[in-house]
Amino acid sequence: MENTPHGIFIKRTRLVPIALFLLFAGSLLAVRFSLWGAEEIGKRHISSAIFCFMAAICGLSLGILSIVLLRFNRKAKLAVERDTLVIRHAWSEEQALPFEHIESVEVSGHTLTLSSDGRTISVGGLLNATEMGNFIRRHIPKRTKSVDWEAERKRNLHCRKKYHRSLILTAAACIWMFALIGLCVWLTNGKELDEFSRREDVIFLIFAAAEILTVCAVFLFAGTAGKRLTQYRESLRRLHAALARLHRRDELEKYDGLITVKYFDGGVYRIAVFSPREGRYAYMLERFDMRSAHWSFRYEMAKEFQTLSELYEALKDTFADVWFEEE
Repeated sequence: MENTPHGIFIKRTRLVPIALFLLFAGSLLAVRFSLWGAEEIGKRHISSAIFCFMAAICGLSLGILSIVLLRFNRKAKLAVERDTLVIRHAWSEEQALPFEHIESVEVSGHTLTLSSDGRTISVGGLLNATEMGNFIRRHIPKRTKSVDWEAERKRNLHCRKKYHRSLILTAAACIWMFALIGLCVWLTNGKELDEFSRREDVIFLIFAAAEILTVCAVFLFAGTAGKRLTQYRESLRRLHAALARLHRRDELEKYDGLITVKYFDGGVYRIAVFSPREGRYAYMLERFDMRSAHWSFRYEMAKEFQTLSELYEALKDTFADVWFEEE
């Protein structure tokens, strides 16, 4: 294999000042509010003490967040070993991904996204994401894997239902979180914390516990919704590619003097090279529309050239980052 690059990750030293600030602020909040909480208990202001301890927990959470920032992507790795991509990112364990199992590669800023066997792997914080993406594209199979349309359609519907369910749960938990505040104010008659009776202290204690659990539920449901959105998008991509493959040769009869057709991006895009008249050569870029099940033009007019070699040179320059499928 050619000279193999490796992933160069953004230096984590940029996170150190932020993490130290969060650690200092979190420690200060946790200690100060804990002391205030102890004082309120001595005064028998139970509700005020609960509020102080809740604030102390928030400070403690900031401290934990600082440790998370310092350890996140600490052992990140993206390397090529023979015909395999070795990946370790975020909190995941090191995994080996053979090039032959990679279906597509996408680059967005410093993030490299790989699709393999119906799952998506995103590696963030890469300074050379474009270089790694181009290298991987050169070594993955140029032929799109066959996808069962019916099976992928059912999988897509299942992923969409799970995503919508997570969204509904997240929204419901957010609404319940604010509803709890109103309910607590109503049950305690809008009193200040130091004016609470024994009964109202119990109400506030139950409210605090319920609010903490609800906040945790919001983060849990939101995180799940994010993961399921990624799964849904990947399933949609595979579904699009599967339908495009079923209509791969459709509507090509409209090109007079068709010479060849080049496909890329999972077969969703194609370039028809043809000769509209003697001594002239042209190409047209098309994209498969999943809703209408038709191929749509991406140019208003075909690009024409005097020789076929000029056309292929123009294709090479225009689609420099595109890797065409092998027929």
